[in-house]
Amino acid sequence: MRRWIPALCVLTASLAGPSWVYGQAPPSSPGALYRGRPFEEWRRDLQGGAPMIRERAVVALCELGEPAVPLLVGAIDDHDFNVRTLAIFCLGRLGPKSKDAVPALVKALEDRDWIVRRYAAAALGTLEATAAASAPALARTAVEDPEAGVRQTAKFALARLGAEARDTARPILQQASVGGADDAVRTRALELLREMDQR
Repeated sequence: MRRWIPALCVLTASLAGPSWVYGQAPPSSPGALYRGRPFEEWRRDLQGGAPMIRERAVVALCELGEPAVPLLVGAIDDHDFNVRTLAIFCLGRLGPKSKDAVPALVKALEDRDWIVRRYAAAALGTLEATAAASAPALARTAVEDPEAGVRQTAKFALARLGAEARDTARPILQQASVGGADDAVRTRALELLREMDQR
């Protein structure tokens, strides 16, 4: 059973369309503290605490910045829903500093939970050109995902990766436009190709 925390309810609303924007995380500095506690203590909480403790650790590590990226990537595989989604959101909030998270975020596009998939797509969009390698996966998600909200978020994210990245997505969309699983997939692929041609 999911334990919806207030932060996630607010964050879900922020992903509703092209207006979603992640805030910029503050820069980290050596020996930085969050709420009077150092990085290492928050790392221990993330790796060994109860779910609510791990959730707080994710938020703290996000505030401590780029050094936390490997830990946040690891938290994407946490069995607690809130920990996973918070970790993905925080990676997006760090923006291009999270470039090493791209493979894990691409994997999360295939998560069984549509909310996780939507957060992953949104996070990839905030990484912009540093997430260019995710363009083919975002293109597939934009036309094949069963949830309309996930498809829409993936489409917006793809648009933020830059023209060259979108070009790498084009063969995926062309293939889907003729060989997609059903008419809906084929139609969505054609529509997205037309939109890309108009940019």
